[in-house]
Amino acid sequence: GLGDVYKRQGMRYCTACGADSGMNGTAGGSRRDGRVNYEQILDAEDYTASFDPADIRDNKIYAVLAYLGILVLIPLLAARKSPFARFHTEQGFLLFILGAAKEIVFKILYTVLRGAMFGIGATAVHTLSWVASILLFIWAVIGIVNAVQGKAKDLPLIGKWKLFHL
Repeated sequence: GLGDVYKRQGMRYCTACGADSGMNGTAGGSRRDGRVNYEQILDAEDYTASFDPADIRDNKIYAVLAYLGILVLIPLLAARKSPFARFHTEQGFLLFILGAAKEIVFKILYTVLRGAMFGIGATAVHTLSWVASILLFIWAVIGIVNAVQGKAKDLPLIGKWKLFHL
């Protein structure tokens, strides 16, 4: 068919349907079946196999609490000996720090731009702050889902940032 022509010409994607020809394996986040491998694109590495199943089972609640804002202090203090809870506490604490930094930066920008640009800049800053809040919320939900499922996976895009080694 038409796709065969493109494979022979060395093209990666079919221009008729956009399907991956599979010529380059999984490069670029695609699979041979045409589905996108989002974990590869978002760089969310899974470390679950390196954790003790009993530790995961016993400390899921602490792992969930790590993604609920200031409640990150509970697993930080109460589950320090659990590698699974510590993994999620590091991820949750990163989100907490990013959320606090977002608030500070956007409050300053909003205050400065509100008077300087007749409100246009302030509106843009307010919109960007809203988008950042949604992104932080999505990351928290992903972390909670991973914790409930007993997975130790990096948060997409930011999970590799290790600010602390708790």
